[in-house]
Amino acid sequence: MEGKAPTCTEEGVSDEKYCTVCNEVLQKPMVIPATGHTAKAVPGYEPTCTEEGRGDGEVCTVCNAVLIEQIVIPSLG
Repeated sequence: MEGKAPTCTEEGVSDEKYCTVCNEVLQKPMVIPATGHTAKAVPGYEPTCTEEGRGDGEVCTVCNAVLIEQIVIPSLG
């Protein structure tokens, strides 16, 4: 059985190894824990008179999941 690599949020499974002659299982599949997210800061920016701004946020550098959403700061008008 071929294994599956873990992701940020899902566990993986190692390969099952067996004898090609008698098919005896030499190594059973083992669970590999999820790796967890690798956070990267996304800096916010100030609003202007005509453009809205954003607060600071975070994303995962591996899967691009938004970990902390940037809040919208209304334009100054």
